[in-house]
Amino acid sequence: MNGRYFVLAIGFIALLLLSLRGPDQAATPATVIPLERASDSDARWVTPLQPRRMVADDDVSMAPVAAEAKVWKPSMVPALSPATRAQLKEFAKLKKKVFLDNDEKRRLSELTRDPAFLSSLAPVFDISRERNDEEMNAAVDLLLDAATNEKSETAAAMLMGVIADPSIENTEIPEARRELAAGVKAEILFLWTAASPDRANHMASMLPGPVSQRLWENVLNAQDRNR
Repeated sequence: MNGRYFVLAIGFIALLLLSLRGPDQAATPATVIPLERASDSDARWVTPLQPRRMVADDDVSMAPVAAEAKVWKPSMVPALSPATRAQLKEFAKLKKKVFLDNDEKRRLSELTRDPAFLSSLAPVFDISRERNDEEMNAAVDLLLDAATNEKSETAAAMLMGVIADPSIENTEIPEARRELAAGVKAEILFLWTAASPDRANHMASMLPGPVSQRLWENVLNAQDRNR
């Protein structure tokens, strides 16, 4: 995706600047508000994915969780299923093609319109897992396509979950993992609001802490320079 390394750099710069200001206090987990009840003026408009806090690199006390879940354990966040991984690879292959025949166009549309498939991508964004760049890039592309082109509420909820996740604010998480997560968040902020400018009105209220706020400031500055 064009600009991917640029927005990753935005995430690194934000973390570096925040580290110079001293440790941040752990962010307060966002309150879940059903999407159908959320309004543009709601100051805590977030997603059905509840962010999680990491105690140590291999000891996670919280993880992305559905709104109705009350107790969350690492074992409740499975890795990508073989079926989801196969579909994600299929999407990435189709996305790279310059010309698609009718069957390929239909299949690409099916993948971006499938709520169950979109929801099954959540483990890709779990900061406690080893990152697979190929899967991460494909998942971000897929969710952005689904949210902007297909107007998928599921995809929008997934993207908002990544933006509202306070993990990068938690200094107990290894900096290398925070840096990678910040790059993903910056990329989504940059590309989603570039494709759907009206989304920018909601972003400030979704940011969970100063690192995320600095990311957003850098994204806005980069978009201003582009314009």
